[in-house]
Amino acid sequence: MTLSAGALAYTPSLLPYIEMSQTRYLRKSKSRKGISPVIATVILVAVAVVIAAALAGFAGSLFGSYSNGAQIKLQSATLNAAGDIALQMSNSGNAADQVASISTTLGGAPVNFIPGAVTIIPANSQVGPYGPFLAAFPAANLVDGQQVTMQIHMQSGQVITQTVTVTP
Repeated sequence: MTLSAGALAYTPSLLPYIEMSQTRYLRKSKSRKGISPVIATVILVAVAVVIAAALAGFAGSLFGSYSNGAQIKLQSATLNAAGDIALQMSNSGNAADQVASISTTLGGAPVNFIPGAVTIIPANSQVGPYGPFLAAFPAANLVDGQQVTMQIHMQSGQVITQTVTVTP
């Protein structure tokens, strides 16, 4: 008996051989497991780039404090009832800086003080007294024990906000 499918004719005696060759072909294709070397290389390069970016970000934040410029820190600030301000500041940066202005709001009105004398805070300086900035704020608006929030604007653009209590 001969089976025919279109132009091909199969005899029953050849059918087991055809089936065996197909299973052998399927077995060979199943044994090829894994990913191609090109895909593996792309994945390894992508992982290396991500690790390099993470290390660069970590190193940037680690050494960012050693960058050029002033690093002003306000250690203490006092304000007396006469309106005089005394500041204790340090500069851990490698550039000098100075107080450009001091501002606050007293009695609902903004008050801005620009120091007449230039007070330079040297680079790599320890805590030092800077000021007093005499009659910085109008004494009529200050009461002993009052909380005043002031902003100290530095020449470098840094703004330091500090709340102080008015002393007698």
